[in-house]
Amino acid sequence: MLWQKMRLQGLTAADIAAVNSSLQQLLAAVEKLSQLKEYRTPQVLRSMVRFYVVVILPLFYGPLWAQVKMEMGFVFALFLALMVRRCHCQSVWKSTQHQICTHTK
Repeated sequence: MLWQKMRLQGLTAADIAAVNSSLQQLLAAVEKLSQLKEYRTPQVLRSMVRFYVVVILPLFYGPLWAQVKMEMGFVFALFLALMVRRCHCQSVWKSTQHQICTHTK
């Protein structure tokens, strides 16, 4: 059905094949990521990370963000919050990968 619509829009068979190939590669990559998440990361570890990010971080950083927003403005506070979250996520990701690699050996 989708290919017929593409054909009606004027795409050639080579273009449709290229789109189909790209779509298959994308779906394979998404499936691989899904499998890595489900089968290589222990559920307990994922739950602890979620708890840490959702409950613990706001308790520590909430007053800081309020003060930064009042003194520096909303945009700077948002930028700072995103950078700190990125650093936390990277460190959690690295520790998770280390635990997975040492656990599977």
